[in-house]
Amino acid sequence: MLWRMVRAKLAARAGDTGTAERLVEEALVLAREADSPALEAGVRMAAADVQLVLGRPDMAEPPLREALRLSIEKGDVVSARRAETRLAAIAAGGSPQP
Repeated sequence: MLWRMVRAKLAARAGDTGTAERLVEEALVLAREADSPALEAGVRMAAADVQLVLGRPDMAEPPLREALRLSIEKGDVVSARRAETRLAAIAAGGSPQP
C-alpha cells in the first residue's frame, strides 16, 4: 500500500494524473479492506497530498476531512492536528506543502 502512495505522489509530480488517481484508489481499497482506521487515515492524508501536488487544493479537502475524522475517532492527536493544519491552510487560500 505504501508503495502505491509514493508512486502516486511521483506520478502527480510528473503530471500523470490518471496514474496518480488510480494508485490512490487502489491504496484506499486496500486500507479499507485492512479495517484499520489509522492506516486509512494515513492513506487519505497521502491522497490529499496527491491532490495538492496536482494543484487541486479544493479536491484535497474531502480526504483531509475524512483523515481528521478517522484520527479523532482513533485518538491520534498528532495526525488530527496535521490534518487540521492543512485544512486551515487551504481555507486561508494557501496550498500546504505535501
